[in-house]
Amino acid sequence: MPLAPANQSQLIRAGQKDEYYQTFLRNNANEAFQTLTGSKTWLDWRKEVELLSDVAYFGLTTLIGYQTLGEEYVNIIQVDPSRRRIPTPARRSLFVFCHTFLPYLLDKVLVCLENELEGGQEPDCGIRRRQVASGPWSLERWLRRCMQRAVGVLSEPQRRKCLPAVFVLQQTLSLLHRFHVALFYISGLFYHLSKRTAGISYLRVTGLRSDDRTIRSSYRLLGTVSLIQLLLTLCLQLNNFRQRRRARQEWKLYRNLTGSPEQTQTSGSRAARCILCLEERRHPTSTPCGHLFCWECVTEWCNTKKGIMSMVKLEECREKIREELNNIVDFWLKYSHDTVYGGFFNCIGKNGKVYDELKYVWLQGRQVWMYCRLYRTMERFHRPEVLEAAKAGVTFLRNFARVSSSSGQMKCAFCLTRDGKAVKVQRTIFSECFYIMALDELSRVTGDKDMQREAEEMMAQVIFWVQVDPTGLGRPKLPGDIPTNSMAVPMMLLCLVQQLTEGREQEVVLKYKKLGSWCVQQILKHIQRGGTAILENVSLEGTELPGCQGRLQNPGHALEAGWFLLQYSKEWGDMELQGTAIDKFVELPFQYGWDKEHGGILYFLDVDGHCPTQFSDAQNGEWFGYLSRDGKVVVDFKGGPFKGPFHVPRCLYMCERILDDLLKNTA
Repeated sequence: MPLAPANQSQLIRAGQKDEYYQTFLRNNANEAFQTLTGSKTWLDWRKEVELLSDVAYFGLTTLIGYQTLGEEYVNIIQVDPSRRRIPTPARRSLFVFCHTFLPYLLDKVLVCLENELEGGQEPDCGIRRRQVASGPWSLERWLRRCMQRAVGVLSEPQRRKCLPAVFVLQQTLSLLHRFHVALFYISGLFYHLSKRTAGISYLRVTGLRSDDRTIRSSYRLLGTVSLIQLLLTLCLQLNNFRQRRRARQEWKLYRNLTGSPEQTQTSGSRAARCILCLEERRHPTSTPCGHLFCWECVTEWCNTKKGIMSMVKLEECREKIREELNNIVDFWLKYSHDTVYGGFFNCIGKNGKVYDELKYVWLQGRQVWMYCRLYRTMERFHRPEVLEAAKAGVTFLRNFARVSSSSGQMKCAFCLTRDGKAVKVQRTIFSECFYIMALDELSRVTGDKDMQREAEEMMAQVIFWVQVDPTGLGRPKLPGDIPTNSMAVPMMLLCLVQQLTEGREQEVVLKYKKLGSWCVQQILKHIQRGGTAILENVSLEGTELPGCQGRLQNPGHALEAGWFLLQYSKEWGDMELQGTAIDKFVELPFQYGWDKEHGGILYFLDVDGHCPTQFSDAQNGEWFGYLSRDGKVVVDFKGGPFKGPFHVPRCLYMCERILDDLLKNTA
């Protein structure tokens, strides 16, 4: 097959792919170096670490005669100017030097030269020249000594003239790179200056494409536009340079008028220290929070943070969340299982001691669901003891949770004695809802069709109570009672719809489609006051209720509803609903629910301001359920009638899954 010259799009794609893998290698090298030596040493040697990473990448590919990953990706090969032979080792070595070492050396030389010229020109400014990296020898130290000798022979007027020249040279290098890219768009030969220097071009192995002429014409147009833009940029930079010189002269005049050098030296000896490099600030710049840094330090830090720190922070968050989730699961596996009567103890103190033997049905169901979901979706929890605990919990529920109501309908008790005798029945649907979740999730693990069928039968009963006749719940209709749409009900039903339809056949999905749509419409009625508040209770028509019941806000519930709405919008491709969920049920409740004074999400709020929550216990494991606004533990139990192994581990579980996806996509 005849070889043809590679076009611009192929060279750009190859360069982007190489840059991706170079960045990946730099990030890992930086992370390892920072872990081993600490942040201060890492900041001093970051550029050297990145240089070695780039040299390693091209040394293992181009230098020894192999394709880079980008070249392999688009199926192109390097050739010398004759386009008949691959480049010689000398040409490849020249390319690697110009592509990696030369930019590094130019940067070091220009920075050292600028430092020395400024230090010699302004001895009275109270700012010492930047100290070089610690150690017996470094390239920067050697360059500084050379620059000191060179600058030392210059007079004061000569230094003043050389300093702008250094700035012009720095800007010229940037403009030269842009000019070269524009030429590449037009000619299609050399994407990098280093390859032009070494005379290395590319041929593609795939042969001539029919759209090659169109591609090259499009890039020529882009190159022409780039040249025009470059000319405009050059004019603007020349104007900015003149303004910068004028501002510097005005600053010197102002400084000489406002204080003596001795005063500046004394007052600046401590306060003028940059907290990143721990030396006196050069070209001080202020961040929005008011802190002062060296301009060079803060720009290097920001550039590094975009690539490295995002990955590092995601990894740190995932490890912390993973540790907390493991901690919580271990706590409940250790302390909550009733090996005599089955099921789980729910009322557990901070040290794992059971303080009440009553068993709450909705918490039993939640714990079963949590065990099964972790067992089914996370490999480290795919352990026999987790599955056996879930089975024991469902056995206890199926044996004792269901009781007959006054109407003859099957209802679940709210709480049971340790041996399974009913103590109390609530006039709500929530015990039944978590009974459904427990049976359905375990049926997915075991394949038990009877268990799945029982969950769907109970679901039909709940739907009847909510949409047709609620009298089976045992709540009498009273003349002064205002019918209320509590957000917890449609939110819980939407959660059940997603539970029962996840991964099921289309028949099941269509069976609950209408109910899911109804739940969404009911939840959206809670957007009140012109879209500025999410209220927990509204009328059936979707209007605000009078009194404290109507003013109630639960930021956590609103966020949870937002999660369910996002899942629904993703499943059905409803982009409008997705936007509403993010704006009104995620961002809005987070804004009004966040305690700006003490931090954390407030438990309940009054929308008119007339009138808190879960935190880790490092000593005994698990999380406390309720804290005061200032973070003090109000109640130190780990489990109770309204808190068990569900909301906190489910949140951690979801966060870990999201972080897994983020890290996978970033990598």
